[in-house]
Amino acid sequence: AGRLTATIYRCKRINDCTEQLLMDCFEIKSQLLNLPKVELSEEAADQPIAMSDSYVSYVNKEIGKIEALLKVLASRPEGILDAYINFLEGDKSQAEFDKILNLKGIRKAEYPQLYKAFE
Repeated sequence: AGRLTATIYRCKRINDCTEQLLMDCFEIKSQLLNLPKVELSEEAADQPIAMSDSYVSYVNKEIGKIEALLKVLASRPEGILDAYINFLEGDKSQAEFDKILNLKGIRKAEYPQLYKAFE
């Protein structure tokens, strides 16, 4: 998940593809949650399998971080600050907010008014 997040941050701008990235992220999450079932033989494939709670929790937590970032990037420019505050956890610094604004393609001239609202 860390590599995917770092790759998103390395992009120049993400505007039109955030919805597709969210759908792809959902598919990745589904595949990861079904991964333990892949190893079963055909005879045992019909049997329900219990995945460890820690595995499910880890997948949900890590993919959830990526989904939150993509939800912020998918928000409208006028709602970017609210989305940033509501969806992202952890580091809510101005430097992190700058990264989001840059990815969103918001012009630097608009940054000062967003900074005022950020504080």
